[in-house]
Amino acid sequence: MNINFFVVFILSFLFPPFLFAQTVYQAHTQVELISDVKSVQPGSPFWVGLRMRMDEDWHVYWKNPGDSGLAPSIEWKLPEGFSAGEIHWPYPVRINAGPLTSFGYEKEVILWSQIFPPKGFLELETANILANVEWLACRVDCIPGKAELTLSLPISQGPSERNIEGDAALQKSYWLWPINSNRWTVEAINYLNTIILEFWAPDVQPYLRDVVFYPEDDRLIEHAATQELKIAPPGYRLFLRKSHLMTQVPAYVGGILVQGEGWGWDEQGRQRALKIKVPVKSPEQSLFHRNVPGNSLTLWLACLFAFLGGIILNFMPCVLPVLSLKVLGLIKSAGNRRRILISGFLFATGVVVSFWVLAGILIALQSAGHQLGWGFQFQSPVFVVAIALVLFILALNLFGVFEIGFALNLKTGVPSTGYLGSFLSGILATVVATPCTAPFMGAAIGFALSQPPVVALLIFTCLGLGMVSPFLLLCIFPGALRFIPKPGKWMYALKAVLGILLLACVVWLVWVLGLQKGFWTDLSNPTTQNLNVKNNKIAWQEFSSELLMQLRAQGEPVFIDFTAAWCLTCQVNDRLVFQNNKVARTFQELGVTALKADWTNHSETISQALAGYGKNSIPLYVLYGNQQAAPVILPELVTPDLVVNALRQNIKRD
Repeated sequence: MNINFFVVFILSFLFPPFLFAQTVYQAHTQVELISDVKSVQPGSPFWVGLRMRMDEDWHVYWKNPGDSGLAPSIEWKLPEGFSAGEIHWPYPVRINAGPLTSFGYEKEVILWSQIFPPKGFLELETANILANVEWLACRVDCIPGKAELTLSLPISQGPSERNIEGDAALQKSYWLWPINSNRWTVEAINYLNTIILEFWAPDVQPYLRDVVFYPEDDRLIEHAATQELKIAPPGYRLFLRKSHLMTQVPAYVGGILVQGEGWGWDEQGRQRALKIKVPVKSPEQSLFHRNVPGNSLTLWLACLFAFLGGIILNFMPCVLPVLSLKVLGLIKSAGNRRRILISGFLFATGVVVSFWVLAGILIALQSAGHQLGWGFQFQSPVFVVAIALVLFILALNLFGVFEIGFALNLKTGVPSTGYLGSFLSGILATVVATPCTAPFMGAAIGFALSQPPVVALLIFTCLGLGMVSPFLLLCIFPGALRFIPKPGKWMYALKAVLGILLLACVVWLVWVLGLQKGFWTDLSNPTTQNLNVKNNKIAWQEFSSELLMQLRAQGEPVFIDFTAAWCLTCQVNDRLVFQNNKVARTFQELGVTALKADWTNHSETISQALAGYGKNSIPLYVLYGNQQAAPVILPELVTPDLVVNALRQNIKRD
């Protein structure tokens, strides 16, 4: 005879119906019913829980068991007039077995339901609560369990007597139940083969880690796939790989988010599970992105911004020499309209195709899970060396040290009208333009890389067309060249000036390479660990998402400079604005913590932070004041007065 059955049989005679609970051991699991009361008062709800204690290394399952398993089921048999509420499921854990991941419970779990007795006088002396229970217990192999459990409670016309043991177990279970909260705003974004959960809270900013999502729908995500949590100020993103069983994107995403250290409003960190059910949105519908300035672009406005940014790129220090050489080539070819047109269109083709290639690489790498942005190739020392050599050779050629006959005229040193030379000049112009972000470009590129590939390519096409439009207009209307003097000695002087500009670019690239390899440090931007301004310089601290979250939780004003040594616009802004005495004094006066996010070398943390602001390019200047929770995004080109005014408008000191 089963020893447990024998014990229960004897106890039923020794202790009739007073809080009688039957215990069954089956399938490596001990199951019983427990309650938070010793007696039942008519009309007063009480709780009954199915307590399951599993043997070592054995487990049972959550309501969504994951890749394998079966959730426990409870069929209540209650006295007449009684009813039972839904099961309250504690949050589960991930249980990995080979390539499969299940969701369940180990050691012990209590599945509580609230029981509602009828109002008024009850003729019954005892309420017999019966439950037919089925479950599946697994280790490597799985064994089904089945039991009919009974809990007998006396009926009392007075207040229900509390059951100390059951009440303590119920209080402990409260912290294991998912809770609803309006403090956190959660959105589900459908993106390629991924569901992205974005969440943030204006009044709660804990540093979250190891957040796990447990879906209610077993066909929503790949349960065994890694769930990657990324800090994306002002909140977080959790990347979930879609299930191969998903036939169509659901209208809603439901489940629970579990954070091991709590969700921030409970000091003991006991509230760890957050219940969510949110509609699935496209990236452009996301409130998270709409709250960030610059992310309210429409497609056509993004195309316009890209076109304008492309035009401005022509005046950047690296691009201007290459474009000037092409204009010199047009002057030398004056009178041959057909050759000028073909040369112009081939140059334009080289530029646009190069932008397509860059966009394709970015989109492909991002789809593979890499966080990259505009100018990412300059984070590679090998690429920096290669482009520096190209510019150095081109500069020497302009100085007359030697002559290149491949893409340059042997006598003049300017790009030849050869068709291959024109196409290669377009590629070169695009490559040397990538470390620069012109006004309007940042918003356009950020929008492009959040869209489907076809839309992204359209925007990059507009960027390329904007860049080639001035030169293309000269090719279509060569009469405009009559305002330029005829070829003569002045061209040699111009070539020398352009050569000096290219050598300056080479020196800059060597400096970038030295910073990347650690040969020297950037003395113009010292990083300190205090907020004092010394020698009229801003005391920058190294950016980290954790530090930003801590400062925001304390309500401190924060200014973030996303920069890189290879970003010319960043360096110009730094010298002319952030080394300005007036700006430095304002930082000190208002108590602003200055964080420098240096993207000279690839940093996943900085890439994630940029993406959090809807950006994929630098410079980016973000100000968190103490007047509003949302960040203020400053333009790519800033002035001392613009920065000072932004600080004073958004930061108030008593």
